Amino acid sequence: MLRHLAALGSLAAARSLESDKDVAPASAYKRDLGVCMVGQLRGLCDPLDLLSFFQVFLKPFETADVILAVPEHECETAQELISMSATFASYGSTDFIMQALCLSEELDAPEDILWLENFPQSEAGHRYFEFGRLRNTLLPARHLAACAHHLEQKARQADGGDGRFGYRWAARMRPDVRWHSMLSREELEELAPPLVLANWVPMPIQGVVEDQFMMGSWSEMKAVMYGFLAFLMHPAKSWGPAAAPPWCVEHAAVRSRHTCQLLFTENLLETFLRQGLDTPLQIRKMRGLCFDKIAPCGIPRSNYCNHLAPPQHPNGFYESDPEFYEQFDKDYFLTAPGIYANLDSQLGVRLVRFFR
Repeated sequence: MLRHLAALGSLAAARSLESDKDVAPASAYKRDLGVCMVGQLRGLCDPLDLLSFFQVFLKPFETADVILAVPEHECETAQELISMSATFASYGSTDFIMQALCLSEELDAPEDILWLENFPQSEAGHRYFEFGRLRNTLLPARHLAACAHHLEQKARQADGGDGRFGYRWAARMRPDVRWHSMLSREELEELAPPLVLANWVPMPIQGVVEDQFMMGSWSEMKAVMYGFLAFLMHPAKSWGPAAAPPWCVEHAAVRSRHTCQLLFTENLLETFLRQGLDTPLQIRKMRGLCFDKIAPCGIPRSNYCNHLAPPQHPNGFYESDPEFYEQFDKDYFLTAPGIYANLDSQLGVRLVRFFR
């Protein structure tokens, strides 16, 4: 069974890791940007929750194709959001086309079943943080690959050939975020491939890579979007000691010994980016790429971007919204400052409340 699974992974990897050796001038590309929005719409209640994507993120691009890849049960909601979001075209100069891609949540393909049954028994898999959530690693990877395939078809239609010049850039992101800042067109043009950009996070939860946003040239992002699924399916690459914990020492993360011995999706993604691609990529986190996750309906789940325009105490300290400190059951990253990670802030507030 494992040989069969490895063969499937190898075939997928061979297909996904095509790359362009030469970087064409920007004028050679038919469309500026292809976007795969992958994930549940749990943080969106209104089309206005997508407004920052159009106003902030799309601002540097003249043309864009946006694919909203969602589970089948959210397809109707996605269609409604897209229909109502058409009015946002007047908020910017980007000529965009947005459509829904409704995908099955069933993992019943032979290779999926083999992975779900055998990965937990591997050296890396037996340390997975919660076996009941194995689907949460495999399903988004499969949906991302399906979205990439759909985007590749559009790229082929755009350039009338193999799709190489369909898009100048491509991005993978989650829909339930509020964008605060985006790089300018000039800044993007100065960042030459091979390079993949990631959003600014003051302190990632697991390791240094967050599975929230990536952007790069079309050839590089195609390799990433196809390749992560192929990597997961390949026992020799993702099931052994290379992907196994501990990871805290390498990243100097202040976490408990128990947590450092667990395997999270982010750890697998980082191992893939380090070792799973034929052509190594540089991952660069940019402060200019900054957004916060949102919960229903538009409620912030993080406060990563307060370095952009933070309220400042007369003595020089940066201040968080006082309400954030009362929401201990929501997300402790609400109180993490965007300048640097400081998880003692909540302890300090609790001590003050205890002694006052």
